[in-house]
Amino acid sequence: MKKLLLTISSFFCLALASYGFSVYSENFDSYANDATAQGAGYTFGKSVYSALNTGNTVAAPIGGYYPNDPNLHPTDVVVDGALKTWTDFGYAPDFDNGQAQRTLYYTDIILTQDMIDAGSFNYSLDYQIGDVHDGTSAVNGAFMKVLDVDGGWSEIAYNQVTYDVNAVGWTSASSSISLSGSGAVVGDIMQFGIFNESANFTGNGVFTDNISVSAVPEPSTYALLAGFAAFLFVAIRRRK
Repeated sequence: MKKLLLTISSFFCLALASYGFSVYSENFDSYANDATAQGAGYTFGKSVYSALNTGNTVAAPIGGYYPNDPNLHPTDVVVDGALKTWTDFGYAPDFDNGQAQRTLYYTDIILTQDMIDAGSFNYSLDYQIGDVHDGTSAVNGAFMKVLDVDGGWSEIAYNQVTYDVNAVGWTSASSSISLSGSGAVVGDIMQFGIFNESANFTGNGVFTDNISVSAVPEPSTYALLAGFAAFLFVAIRRRK
């Protein structure tokens, strides 16, 4: 019986391993203190909202752009193995008092068939709140979205995790996103990033480290594998 259970357990673990895999990771340890987010493969972006967009509730920014030239925004830095970012009001000449500015740092991943088959993704990171002057006017966090390349770059999946601006020291955060029903196909873009947001010219800085994105089986896949393991267990017992 022990041998039987070991066989089934081994099969189950191997099956899960074949579905779950790492998609992306970055700990910033290989960058010098003067390295920028662009040096770590991140693009700077900026959006302006009419109010704090804490839950991505605003359908679209009232103004924004995503420059791809790494020389346009050289002020974010890697310090002691962690990426420090902040709301850069000086880089937004169209920003008005009362509006909220969100600065973004993101990287793109092209979806492969293995990622489509996995269907679900977990992302995690560590953060430490920096020079936040007013927690009520500061929002920080991480986001993941999937963009339809052939559909006008429309957003077909999105999830966001918001940091606790009152957290002390390094804190872990995680969230997940599912492609099920999104219509995502091979070649579409998964975009993962971090953001700083604040209003009324309030200072807002944060450190981010140990970013990780992993593909994991959908719950239905777990159920299928568990059912097959149970069937195998019963079949072997009957043969005995």
